[in-house]
Amino acid sequence: MPTRWLRSSTTSRTWVTGWPSSGGLSFNLDAVIIPEEKEKLVQEGYERSDAIMEDYNMGLITNNERYNQIIDIWTNINTKLTKT
Repeated sequence: MPTRWLRSSTTSRTWVTGWPSSGGLSFNLDAVIIPEEKEKLVQEGYERSDAIMEDYNMGLITNNERYNQIIDIWTNINTKLTKT
């Protein structure tokens, strides 16, 4: 297909080559490996996060401490899931 210039309504020029300008990816969801421990680890993360929120709501820790601790929890959970 020959290349050519097209003029759009905004008077800018667009180079048209006849090839798609974006790509795609497909995969089989059945092939995705989900660790057996995932549900248990995620539940543990929620429980630990809830405990930190209780401490924050009671005024035992600051907002920055709460934030850092929750990020720490989910980073550790993610690391454990990645290793399994």
